[in-house]
Amino acid sequence: MYSLPRHPFVDYPTYYVQTTYTNDKNINKQLFNCIDEQEKLLKERKREAKKLKELKPEQRHPKIRVSHQVFKELRAIQEEKGYKSFGEVVRKLLNRYGEDIKISTSSSLPSCS
Repeated sequence: MYSLPRHPFVDYPTYYVQTTYTNDKNINKQLFNCIDEQEKLLKERKREAKKLKELKPEQRHPKIRVSHQVFKELRAIQEEKGYKSFGEVVRKLLNRYGEDIKISTSSSLPSCS
């Protein structure tokens, strides 16, 4: 009988466990596919970010074409509320419009009780 090596911090002997390699191709294939997909997503995001950086500010944020009357109304809202740009005014109005639609659709739905 042979003696097993003793661990310096433990009183009992350490056992050597031989690692067994499985030939499970599905796990390996899934793992590599997942890694490949993540790398592809990262590359796509980097490409999109690079494209946005290359664009001029006018192309990133397209100009809004409105009539003169609407322009005056937007200017009045901008001065009244103290917004910095027309884009901010339009964004706030669109957000408000979206909230109004949500409120009106939820109130028009029949109750289930």
